[in-house]
Parts: sequence; structure tokens; C-alpha cells
Amino acid sequence: MGSTNLLNQNIVDGKIVDIKIKEVKGKKSLPHKELKDFKIFVEKFKDEIVQKWVEYFVYHKTIKCIKIDRKV
Repeated sequence: MGSTNLLNQNIVDGKIVDIKIKEVKGKKSLPHKELKDFKIFVEKFKDEIVQKWVEYFVYHKTIKCIKIDRKV
């Protein structure tokens, strides 16, 4: 089997300052187009992703899912 992509983020003061995509042994990688779309998605929603992560894992709050119904 190939390798998959792992998202690694550097967060400073609650803001993402760097996003790295790494390969993971034994997992299949995303196809090039899907990886490109994923990078665009994470870049666009990075602040909201961190905010919801902190609310859920740090403050143990229930978070509301959002529906993305338009092209990013």
C-alpha cells in the first residue's frame, strides 16, 4: 500500500500559522485533485476549524455543524 496524507498544523494564539500535509505509511494518498481541493478547503475554513476544535475539546461545548452548500 502507498501512503496517505496527514494534516499537520502549527497554531499560535488560536490562529493557524502553517499547514503541512505529510504522507502516512500504509495508507493510500488522496488523488491530486482531491488533495488540491482539500488544501483550498482547509485554507478557507482554517479559523473556524480551530475555533470549533477548541470549543469542543477544550471547553467541552456542543458545536453546531455547518452545511457548505456552495463551491469553495
